[in-house]
Amino acid sequence: MIQKVFATLLIAAALFGCYQLYLEYATSQRLARNPWLARMTPLIRLHTAKEVKGGGEKASESSYLRLLYLAWQASEDGYSALDTAKRAAAAAGAEQSEAARIGAAIHENVQIAKSMGVFDDVGNAVGMERGEPPTAHAKGWEDERLVVGYNLSPVLAPEAAFAIPNLRLMPESVRDMLTDRATSATVELARKWVVDKIIYPESYRAIATQAEANARQ
Repeated sequence: MIQKVFATLLIAAALFGCYQLYLEYATSQRLARNPWLARMTPLIRLHTAKEVKGGGEKASESSYLRLLYLAWQASEDGYSALDTAKRAAAAAGAEQSEAARIGAAIHENVQIAKSMGVFDDVGNAVGMERGEPPTAHAKGWEDERLVVGYNLSPVLAPEAAFAIPNLRLMPESVRDMLTDRATSATVELARKWVVDKIIYPESYRAIATQAEANARQ
């Protein structure tokens, strides 16, 4: 009797192990077939540091909004927006650290869009697919137009004007209040981005100098 029970447990364990292996295989195959990678890669390529620093003129607010739409669609399709964007960035030629920042930035902005009720409106999704700014529906922000702002002013670092880590979805009224004043926080951000080659060392030095002068005022 004990031998039969032991044999049954061994068979059950073996079957469970086979099932786990099947799930892992199925998951890896689904990830490998992620259709959103191919759609996001060309758009991300426009926004990579190499392209925007090289004088590329095709990156725009419109192309970024289309990227956010695709990332949201990927998440609706059961894929991770962060992982999809990160893999697409790598396929677009971004270095490892930049690809990680691109993935995190796109994921964060998709979450911002969700929190602002953007995708509660089918019209917003249709518009973003065309690269058009959406409208917020979250409480307190109803009917506020959402646009692409920045973390580091393009006046301080023009080469980062359309770099994805520098772009942030925000209400238009908030973007209108952004300033070009360099602060200690600006310097810290610039220090990270010069390491990742998102901005030039000259821009970092100019920002640090300006922040120091502002602090003395």
